[in-house]
Amino acid sequence: MTEELIQAGKTKVLRFTEQGTTFDDEAMRECISQAIEQQAKWIAIPVTRLPESFFDLRTGVAGLWLQKLVNYRLGLAILGDVEPWQGKSKALDALIVECNRGKSCWFLPDLASLQERLAKTGQ
Repeated sequence: MTEELIQAGKTKVLRFTEQGTTFDDEAMRECISQAIEQQAKWIAIPVTRLPESFFDLRTGVAGLWLQKLVNYRLGLAILGDVEPWQGKSKALDALIVECNRGKSCWFLPDLASLQERLAKTGQ
């Protein structure tokens, strides 16, 4: 995996680059393990690294991954344009809205937006 540990305000973020393979269950497990080892509180993954199944909520991929991250008290930022998937599923649209209202998963356009949001929330 191609990743780097960055500091965003007070928060350590394990940031994955756009280069690399598409995430699957094993990659997500490795990602969580790396975040814990490096004491990161957030994981930032480009939308381009997520499988199509993540955006099809019927597959359960998004729910499974988000639940794992909540269990380990890790935040997830999905960085990039999710517009190609919006409007195709009311459930996905609702998930994006609810995640962005919450404190543990955000869909954001870029890393700068994540840094700004973490600073605003005092994280």
